[in-house]
Amino acid sequence: MGYKIITDSTIDMDHKMIEELGLTVVPLRFTIDGKTYKDKADLSDMPTETFYAKLREGKMSTTSQINADEFTRVFEPVLQGGEDVLYIAFSSGLSGTCQSAFIARDELKEKYPERKIYVFDSLCASLGEGLLVYHAAMLKRAGTDIDSLYKWLGEAEARGSEREGARGLGCLEPPERRPLVHGGRPQPLKARRPRFCHSSARRHFARRKTRFACG
Repeated sequence: MGYKIITDSTIDMDHKMIEELGLTVVPLRFTIDGKTYKDKADLSDMPTETFYAKLREGKMSTTSQINADEFTRVFEPVLQGGEDVLYIAFSSGLSGTCQSAFIARDELKEKYPERKIYVFDSLCASLGEGLLVYHAAMLKRAGTDIDSLYKWLGEAEARGSEREGARGLGCLEPPERRPLVHGGRPQPLKARRPRFCHSSARRHFARRKTRFACG
């Protein structure tokens, strides 16, 4: 049987590419100016320009992780349809989202013991995570089975930590992105909707909790 690659909105990938790669993206939420919005790739809840205009006005943004119930609602229909699940998560060093996915996985494995449910902690954020998801989707398209792909992700993570400080998955924060510090974790990383890039890593987060973020 087949499987579905699922990830979260911190991959900073545009809506068209998400559709082309056949990904399911679970949105985190952010709250600004007293209202809560979903961090959707198509920006239908709040355009990026509006978000940064509010930051310039002095509004503060906070974010909330995806909870286990939300993951269950996303994972279960895939399992009911006879497919397996591979979820590539936002770094556990920045959010409890990954742990929520593990909770949902453990509950669903009891209900669907014949199905495979893999949760992979990318230890990445933004385009670092997005690039990993992109390569995973391309490998899936080439016929890689879920077990082999999960193994590849682990090997890619190990190679990434070996290369830290050298040419990595991406870069962070030119001066105009300084509003990053004003907002919550995932949404500010969307400054100007960065594209995939190949450049030397400028920032390595301590203790490998999060290695790469691109901008």
